[in-house]
Amino acid sequence: MTIPIRVVDHREVFTSESLELLGDGLIIACDFYVSGAETATAIPGGYSFGRVVNIDHHADTPNMKRFVSSTNLALERIRELGADPLSSTVVISHADCDSVLSAGIISGHLDTDPRLGDAAIAADHTGEENAIADLLQELDNRQAVAKLHSVDQQAELLYRFDAVKQLMERGEDSLDKKAKSALAERQRKRAAAAAFVSNGIAITEGLAFGCPSEKLDGEFFPALVREAAVILLMTKRDSSHWDAKLRLGRGALEGLDLNCLGINEFDPNYGGRWNAGSNARNGGTSKHPEQYRDELRKRLTQFMIGS
Repeated sequence: MTIPIRVVDHREVFTSESLELLGDGLIIACDFYVSGAETATAIPGGYSFGRVVNIDHHADTPNMKRFVSSTNLALERIRELGADPLSSTVVISHADCDSVLSAGIISGHLDTDPRLGDAAIAADHTGEENAIADLLQELDNRQAVAKLHSVDQQAELLYRFDAVKQLMERGEDSLDKKAKSALAERQRKRAAAAAFVSNGIAITEGLAFGCPSEKLDGEFFPALVREAAVILLMTKRDSSHWDAKLRLGRGALEGLDLNCLGINEFDPNYGGRWNAGSNARNGGTSKHPEQYRDELRKRLTQFMIGS
C-alpha cells in the first residue's frame, strides 16, 4: 500500500494553512518551501507545522546550507520515524529528480535506498554524472509539471518510479525507448556543457562567467569548473532581456552563499536558494551580461576581502 501523491501548481508562496485544505490527514509537502519553515518545529527530515510536514531543503537555516536535498531528508525521516500513515497525502509542486525521489520514498513507491540520496545530491549540488539523476532530470525537462496537468499525473509519476527501480535493478540496457532517449539527451547536454567550459567560459577572481548559445543546465557546472566560487551563465531571452543562472561553486570559501551577495539589490527578478538561483521565472533582466558580471564580481570580491 502507498500514500497518494498530489501535484499542485507551483506558486511563489505556500502556507501551511493552504496546504491543510488538500486533505484530512497528515499533509507531507516534499521539495518545495512552506512559508515560515525556519520558525516551525524541527523534526527528523524537515519541519513540522502540526498537520503539515515540510520535507524540503530550501529553508534559510544553517542545517540546510550544506550538501543535502529533500531526498536525503525523506530517507532520514523514514529511518528515524518509520513510514507515515496511509491516510496522509504527499504533495509536490514540480517533478524534477529531487521531487520525484523524495515523494517516491515518503509515499512508499520507492525503497529507502542510499543510492537515491546520492542521485539527489548529484542533481542538486555536485553536478557529477549519475544515471538516476540524469534520467529524472531529463524526463522533467521533456515533461514539466505544467504539462503533467495535461496528462495522467499518476501514470507519469508511476512511470518515473518504475524507470528508477528498473535502472537500479537491471541497468540502463533494460530501460524502454523513452527512458533511453532521455539518458542519451542528457549525455549530449553534458558534452555540450563540457565543450562550452573548454571554449567559452572565463574564471576571474573566483567568478566563472559565460554566455552559452543554448540553455545549459546549471547543475552540470560545479563539477566542470571546480575552482570557481560562483558560476554565472547568461542566455539571450529576447531582443532586450537576458536570463541569468547562478550556482555556488566548489571553490567557494566557507560561509559564502548566494544570498549573502545581495543579488536582488541589482536584479529584483532573481530568486533561489543558498547555492542556486535564476531570474528566468520572473522575466530575466535588461542588464547586459558584462554589467551583470561586473556587479556580481564586485560583490564577490567584497565578500572575500571581508572574510
